[in-house]
Amino acid sequence: MGQTKTTIELNGNLYDANTGAMLKKATGGRVVDGFFRGAAPAAHSPKPKPAKSTTRKTTTTPKTAHKTEHSQTLMRHVVSKPKISVPLLKASQVKEIGLPAPDSFWQDRKRRAMAISKSSSISRFSISNSVNKTIAPLAVRPHPSERAKKTAPPSPPQIGQIAITASAGERSFQKALQSAQSHNQKSPHKIKARHRAARKLGVSSRALNIATISLVLVLLTGFIAYQNVPSLSVRLASSKAGFHAALPDYTPSGFGMTGPINTSPGVVTISFRSNSDERSYNLTQKQSNWTSDSLFNNFVAANKNYQILQDKGKTIYIYNGSNATWVNGGTWYQLVGNANLSSDQILRLADSL
Repeated sequence: MGQTKTTIELNGNLYDANTGAMLKKATGGRVVDGFFRGAAPAAHSPKPKPAKSTTRKTTTTPKTAHKTEHSQTLMRHVVSKPKISVPLLKASQVKEIGLPAPDSFWQDRKRRAMAISKSSSISRFSISNSVNKTIAPLAVRPHPSERAKKTAPPSPPQIGQIAITASAGERSFQKALQSAQSHNQKSPHKIKARHRAARKLGVSSRALNIATISLVLVLLTGFIAYQNVPSLSVRLASSKAGFHAALPDYTPSGFGMTGPINTSPGVVTISFRSNSDERSYNLTQKQSNWTSDSLFNNFVAANKNYQILQDKGKTIYIYNGSNATWVNGGTWYQLVGNANLSSDQILRLADSL
């Protein structure tokens, strides 16, 4: 048979299982639910205690907000406003010092003021002593001329003379005015600018006038000739080519005629160039019996890119950018170059021919 348990261990104390008497009291620490604190009983082996961590927890306390302090330069609770106290004198003290009492002082001053004699010319002190001011009207003296009329004997008036009583200086001045004749004299002769210029050049004024008129005529003739040089050049080229060539009345803005006109039998070429860059174009005129259809079939159809414009009975073909061609009145016109003219400019140029 197995052995029966005769002792019971409860909270570290050893009891008899049959009688319940305590056999051995626990010598260790406090036991709660079988777990020991401190030293364990000898009958049981103590459990290993976990090592404490050596690291310290540092807690940072938040800093309080900085509070401004009151200025301590002047201690106002210590310093106070000074007070001046004037001691009141008693009647006995006043007599000892020798000063008059307040009431008697003012009464004596008032008595002396009333005793002073006052002037009757001053109306401030008494109403009965007021002075009445009266203003006497002053007579106005008559004008000297009025007095002269009253005193002088009547005399018949004379033309150009002034009847007036004056001093000797005034009479001489009046006499000088009556005898003055400067206003009847002729104005001095003024020398004209052309006469002064003729004197400086050492020639007569007539010769200078003739030279001036001649210079003006030469300049005017040269200006007219300069304006008609293109027309004269085209007329000369037309006579050499054997047909009537025309100069366009319209020239695109920024372009001008340049160089001589190239001529050959039946062909006239006029060149135009830009005034600001390298753009230019040539206007070629040829004698031809082609119509617009024959021009398209024989010349324009060979070009892939072309544009057809109709304007005032003329058919204008634009090809290869800004090149253009058309026929009108037995003349074949070609506009070729890198001028990059617009359609409106081409139409205006064709209408001006």
